[in-house]
Amino acid sequence: MALRDQPYFPFYVDDWLTDEKLIECSAESQGVCLRIMCYMHKSQKYGTILLKQKDKQSDQQVKNFAIKLGRRMPFSVDVIESSINELVSEDVLQIDGDILSQKRMVKDNEISLKRAKAGSRGGFATAKKIANKPANNVANTVIVNEYVSSSVSSNTSETSNNGKSSLVHREEIEINPDHRECSDLLKKRILETRQAKIEEKRMLSWDDEVRKMIKYDNRSIEDIKSLIDECHDMEPQKGGFTWRNNILSMKKLRYHWNEGNIAIGMNSKSKEKKSGFVKSKTEYDEPVRKVPILTFD
Repeated sequence: MALRDQPYFPFYVDDWLTDEKLIECSAESQGVCLRIMCYMHKSQKYGTILLKQKDKQSDQQVKNFAIKLGRRMPFSVDVIESSINELVSEDVLQIDGDILSQKRMVKDNEISLKRAKAGSRGGFATAKKIANKPANNVANTVIVNEYVSSSVSSNTSETSNNGKSSLVHREEIEINPDHRECSDLLKKRILETRQAKIEEKRMLSWDDEVRKMIKYDNRSIEDIKSLIDECHDMEPQKGGFTWRNNILSMKKLRYHWNEGNIAIGMNSKSKEKKSGFVKSKTEYDEPVRKVPILTFD
């Protein structure tokens, strides 16, 4: 935005109070100078006042500027003329032909225009770079500008630090349809009983947990989906505990896998499915810590 379009202009208080040239001017001239600077701020050519042909009513330029400004200022023409003479003699204001100017304001405007031009040039280059970037035709790919587990993408190596997965910044992550099918099912079952906002980055972390259950825990897609349904269909247990309130993420499902299977096996309507789930020791590729219930991991 141009300086003249701003509702204010840079006013350097220290310079105003300590300027040796301005100090030599009378209080009357300083008041006139401040008023002139306000008009210069709104001038077409910032920091200046142009004397047009119709404003030339005298042979003296200062008198002509005084007459022109007198129409807008609450001072007499004589006061304005006297003040301009004093301000010009002290080099606070400058007259060059038909232009009355203030050097600091002119300099500020030049800097502002250079910055605007440089910013425009940089924005154009960025837009051109984006426009020329080839489209991504990879199927089942989402764009995510978040930090996600490095194991989400097959193109990202899995590293660990003290047993924890490293985090890397990824923009393009390919979704495994089988993993996402399990995550979509869990999301659907959660939203059946509660209101929740489950964003794409959360779904990606769930996809990663499904991948771990398949790769490290030897679970199958059907087993994962079956346990999700069973946990969310099971009736409340003694004391009002319900598995649907505890299985609100894939990490919790993985953590409570054996507990959930045992509970399902004890449930009367699921006895026939008990043999389908084998209680076994889960081998995690990373430590699994208990997290509070009702959190979306």
